[in-house]
Amino acid sequence: MPIPLKRLEEKLREIGHSIAGQLPRGAGFLLVLYDFGGTGSMTYLSNGDRADCVRMLGELLEKMQAEQS
Repeated sequence: MPIPLKRLEEKLREIGHSIAGQLPRGAGFLLVLYDFGGTGSMTYLSNGDRADCVRMLGELLEKMQAEQS
């Protein structure tokens, strides 16, 4: 059963507040929530700049692809 985007966003904010309160100063996070149903519901939350998140995701993708080979 598809998960409504609004529900994912609400949960994401709850989780994000919890994570942010536990991180040391200067640490960043990017959290992505999506449903497994293939409906395309996906949302994200970060405490960093969009440009930093894009760079970090690029580095993560490269690392994951290298590990998969």
